Amino acid sequence: MAEGDDSYIAYLTNENQTVQAKYDGTLYTGQLPVTSTMGVVRGTQFVTSGVTYSKVSETNMDSSINSTTGAISVSSIATGSPALGLVAGPAIATYRATIGSLTLDKILTINVSYDG
Repeated sequence: MAEGDDSYIAYLTNENQTVQAKYDGTLYTGQLPVTSTMGVVRGTQFVTSGVTYSKVSETNMDSSINSTTGAISVSSIATGSPALGLVAGPAIATYRATIGSLTLDKILTINVSYDG
């Protein structure tokens, strides 16, 4: 990139989400999978080729990202149990878009809202 070139910007759809759990920590039916999509824009154009997507890290969740489409699926989330005095922190994952030598990271955060 040279001065004056359009910049690359990474994005996640639904980058901050909340799932609902019972007071014992059990997620309500239909809360999983949590989904999002990572993408890249250059200027006003979506970048649809030459991008590779990957997961950098995750805490309190199990997730995957499709390396070519950027589709993200979260299959499980640590919830804890307020009834037992145990509450897990937010589930957080960092995903990366790579275009040549350029890397762009975005963070997905999932909070748990408990009944009671």
